[in-house]
Amino acid sequence: MKRRLLNHITAFSVSFILMAALCFFLIERFDTSIGYSKSGHHTYSTISKLFKIEGAMKDLDRGERGYLLREIPCTCVFCTIQWIA
Repeated sequence: MKRRLLNHITAFSVSFILMAALCFFLIERFDTSIGYSKSGHHTYSTISKLFKIEGAMKDLDRGERGYLLREIPCTCVFCTIQWIA
């Protein structure tokens, strides 16, 4: 009877220790995955900001190009003579 009780206590102790170790291991893994999630969110937000900056730069380039392609009439004497002739 005592031997059987000792076996039950030993099995319970071993299973309890294994469950505690498993819980600590899973908590550590969960913290690691939260860290990876935060890193992924930071990377996504940084890439989104870079795309917005790229779009602004393209708009700036297009606006500058449009400004340079427009004909600005010159009022100097030589250009006025060309337009009249």
